[in-house]
Amino acid sequence: MLGAVAAGSFGYAIWFTGRDQQVAYVHTGTRLWELALSGIAALVLPTLRLPQGVRVVLGRVGLGTIVSCRLLIDGAAQFPGPAAAWPVGGLILLLAAGTTGSPRGVDRVLCSRGPHAVAGVSYALYLWHRPIVIGYFSIMIDYFVVTGEHRVGVVGAAIILPVSYALAWVTHRVVEAQLRDAAPYLFD
Repeated sequence: MLGAVAAGSFGYAIWFTGRDQQVAYVHTGTRLWELALSGIAALVLPTLRLPQGVRVVLGRVGLGTIVSCRLLIDGAAQFPGPAAAWPVGGLILLLAAGTTGSPRGVDRVLCSRGPHAVAGVSYALYLWHRPIVIGYFSIMIDYFVVTGEHRVGVVGAAIILPVSYALAWVTHRVVEAQLRDAAPYLFD
């Protein structure tokens, strides 16, 4: 069933992205394949028994695939079509690698303090980053009109990322953690 949903939604995403990319970007039907593929991974990956060396390679390739997205894909113009398969595929490879226990595995780096701190607030960070980007563009609109720029750039990222992270951290501590502590049965 999940395979049928994934295939149908992926085909729809390809078709719709070619017709109206902006609407396809936010359309549930063009994104279902990502959730269905995640569901398939959740069902299949726990049953895999891959050798440690294979998992180390899968982890490296998966992380490399995810990191390379910014260099290879223009998400604003190409998502949710076939280009989205690149980061989703990278994530599946990373999940398939799991915890390798190898000093050469990427899980050693990903489980360190920095990535762990970002992962802890990742949902709040996801929620905050977009309004901060929009606010940044609103403040910088005159600059963008004069220069013809349409990307945030390094300076913008140096502003947006820490502000988004700080707001995500506060939201996580003040809202998320308080709700979790007040009603633990909701989060079990």
